[in-house]
Amino acid sequence: MKRLIYSFIISISLLFIGCGHQVKEENIKDINGYWEIEKVKLPDGSEKDYDINTTVDFFELDSNGKGFRKKVMPQIDGSYETNDVVENVQVKKEKDEYWIEYKTEYASWKEQLLSIDQNNMVVKNTHNLTYTYKRPIPFSKK
Repeated sequence: MKRLIYSFIISISLLFIGCGHQVKEENIKDINGYWEIEKVKLPDGSEKDYDINTTVDFFELDSNGKGFRKKVMPQIDGSYETNDVVENVQVKKEKDEYWIEYKTEYASWKEQLLSIDQNNMVVKNTHNLTYTYKRPIPFSKK
């Protein structure tokens, strides 16, 4: 019986993953803000979960999909500490796919934007690594 339940859950999960949010131009604005990695799917199909992140990505894009990404470090008071390292970012549409292009003084690369909404983002890089992001929950004093 347990196997049947697990099979059902996996089947439903795959259905939702396969029917992910199609990226539309109006969703590009949802990239703005803070994102933390929730998990990474490796090319062999295995996954690595990220329960705790010491850094968070901060995106700021204009209405043309141009802007930057910075790595920031969450602080116990809910603020973020940052440095001066900035990656220039531009979102481009190629055929029916959206790509996030990154550029620094030393390198350039791109990731395919597979899905995006206000709370979740999934990208896939050229090494076939799929990153699932979620909005971070700030630390709070208790």
